[in-house]
Amino acid sequence: MVSRMSVIFFIFCLLPLTVPAQKNTLGKIKFESDAGVDVHYDGISGRDQNRPKWIRTVYFKPGLHIPGLPKIQFLFKLSSLESIARQPYNRFNVLLTPKWGDFVLGDGYPTLSKYTLNGVRVRGVSFDINPGYFRFAFAAGRTKRAVEPGQYPYQLYQFGNFEQNIYAAKIGIGKKNADQFNFNILRARDDSTSLEAASLKKPRENVVAGIDGFLRLFDGKITLKGEAAASAYNRNTTSRKLELPAGVPSQTSWLFQPRASSQYDGAMEAEVKYADKGRSLQLSLTRVGPGFFSLGTPYLHNDFKRTEARASWRFFRNILYVNGGLKREHDNLAGLKKSTNTITYGHLNSQLTPRKLPFAGFGFQYHNQKNNDRVFPINNLLQTLTGGIGYRYRFLQTSQTVQVNATHTWFRNKGNPESSLKNYDKQLVRLSLNILIKRQYTMFGNVGSMRTLYKTAARKDQRKLYNLGATASFFRKKLLFSASFNHDEGKADFLQRIYDPNNTLYFLHFCLQKRTGFRFSAEYKLKKQSVTLLAEKIYYKNSNFSEYNYRELLVRLSLKHHFE
Repeated sequence: MVSRMSVIFFIFCLLPLTVPAQKNTLGKIKFESDAGVDVHYDGISGRDQNRPKWIRTVYFKPGLHIPGLPKIQFLFKLSSLESIARQPYNRFNVLLTPKWGDFVLGDGYPTLSKYTLNGVRVRGVSFDINPGYFRFAFAAGRTKRAVEPGQYPYQLYQFGNFEQNIYAAKIGIGKKNADQFNFNILRARDDSTSLEAASLKKPRENVVAGIDGFLRLFDGKITLKGEAAASAYNRNTTSRKLELPAGVPSQTSWLFQPRASSQYDGAMEAEVKYADKGRSLQLSLTRVGPGFFSLGTPYLHNDFKRTEARASWRFFRNILYVNGGLKREHDNLAGLKKSTNTITYGHLNSQLTPRKLPFAGFGFQYHNQKNNDRVFPINNLLQTLTGGIGYRYRFLQTSQTVQVNATHTWFRNKGNPESSLKNYDKQLVRLSLNILIKRQYTMFGNVGSMRTLYKTAARKDQRKLYNLGATASFFRKKLLFSASFNHDEGKADFLQRIYDPNNTLYFLHFCLQKRTGFRFSAEYKLKKQSVTLLAEKIYYKNSNFSEYNYRELLVRLSLKHHFE
């Protein structure tokens, strides 16, 4: 939790910056800072909370700019979610931003490439410099701290976590956001001695090396980009060591020690894109092997190959827009699984927007998933057809838009005859109306009706959707208000089979679910200050299971101020 001393320290840091701007400027030296407070309340009644009711966050970002020297900025962020029994929520860093790069000391999110280091918080040092045509990036620090098992009250970390450290580098030629070619390497390792209590998790280590590049041709009309990487991954650094292959120097064992739990694989992607005057065509190929793993990109999926093509075209001075695409993906690349999934996805959309005439749109989506398993084969086909028409007009000095959209979905299970009872058709029709009054007031609303019919005629689902709202702005949009009401009501009627010792009975089962929400927000924005208030009340009701009923209140208050 954020202690009282932390709040007092935060206020104390703000006091010197509340003096007039001319007293904060010494010659050409410029002081500036951003500070903010965020209070979030989420209270649930009727079911288990399963998360904290209050979340409080404060941050302070002082900065100093001396002419001729890089700008330096500090970050101090404290959160009530901070706990030794989970990964850090507090953030601290120092940021230097010269014209040819940036340096971070403390918490940062360095990015090397998609398959090496991307999106992981690193508490340590990182920089990315690009003077001229030379590119060099480096990151070193801790990505995870040790968490003893069973300390977190909601047991998300019931098995604990080892401390994990990472080292990564990028060396290349070219510009950061232009033509470039780079070499990337990453090494990550868990500290097996960082946990005192026994854990079911095993310490891991990982080395990833690869190349990536980007190239523009013909004045940027054609772009080429791609990446290839190879990984060596140990699932358990305490498993039995293996001897190095013949010809490999023993000195390389400090980088990666082969073990009985080691796995090796690669990943690659390539993309070519053409874009010119409203026309574009994109072709891409991606393959991530089943044994590829990078601790620098922990959310990356592996064991799949994807080919994709996309195209878009604008006609008649952008009045007609057409785009489409086709994607195919399958797994089991190494043939180790007993079956292979193959997914084919395609879409075609068009939009017609003539001036002073009704506008219209059309879309078609195709999704087919197959599995060649002999016991439980899968062949699911999902097709969706969408269409809509709308019109913009003026009435009583207001600009209004009325629009009708309709969607029809077909689902067919062709792989397993016993599952064909789940085949269904779904229709959704939605009517929307938006009213703009002098660019200051806006009212909007839409009503929708959805019906799902199953082929067995033993079940029918119906839903009704309502959404009404309004926005208003005052004082040249410095003060903004927004309020909305939404209601989602679902009803299911179906026959349910009941077995008893004598015979089989059928009866009509009825289930009604309702979700109603009220949302209000207000924002006051000045040149250097802003105050935001957001409140939402949610009601949920289930006619069959009262234990699922609950009420939820969400309130969020944010205060921000910029000092110079």
